[in-house]
Amino acid sequence: MKTVSIPLNRRYAMLTYHPSPVDGTAAEKAVETIFKAVDAENLDAVASYANADAGGSAINAALDRAAQSRPGRVHLSPSLGQIQYLSLMRGASVVIGNSSSGIIEAPALGVPVVNIGFRQRGRLRAPAVLDCSLEPDALRDALDHALSDDFRMRRCTGETPYGDGNTSSIVVATMRSTTLDRRFLMKRFHDGDETKG
Repeated sequence: MKTVSIPLNRRYAMLTYHPSPVDGTAAEKAVETIFKAVDAENLDAVASYANADAGGSAINAALDRAAQSRPGRVHLSPSLGQIQYLSLMRGASVVIGNSSSGIIEAPALGVPVVNIGFRQRGRLRAPAVLDCSLEPDALRDALDHALSDDFRMRRCTGETPYGDGNTSSIVVATMRSTTLDRRFLMKRFHDGDETKG
């Protein structure tokens, strides 16, 4: 695993983009559109490879080309590891892509998110998440909005529908306060009519 070092005076985006057949955009075009938006905001990028789903290798090849054409500005790694990934996410100006980490972890860290396309459709959203398409103007507008001081102050408070990190304490307290009588501990069987069906 490669260690990523970014100058403290540089703003950067975290980027994780996975294949999404529903979105119907070719990997090359998707990655190019994302990096044009990142370049327009004068951001560096910390990117990790796509998952192993069909289409992932095409995205990874496009990411390789984007990193090679932006030496020192794009830090690309097959995997950042959990601790480094979350540490870098906490310092990011924005998280961009279609990964569940943009829906769950980034808002909990108070980082704005630009969620692209339909891959995370149906999941609950924190106020810090902006959904947009891969259409260039829509992506640039969403990124510009997510990077604004107003958006960060109003929407990136760490508020999330996925809890506040105290789930295990709540579960333990609930279990301790719940009385179980023997009838809950016994497995029940129901006899059916075996001649039917």
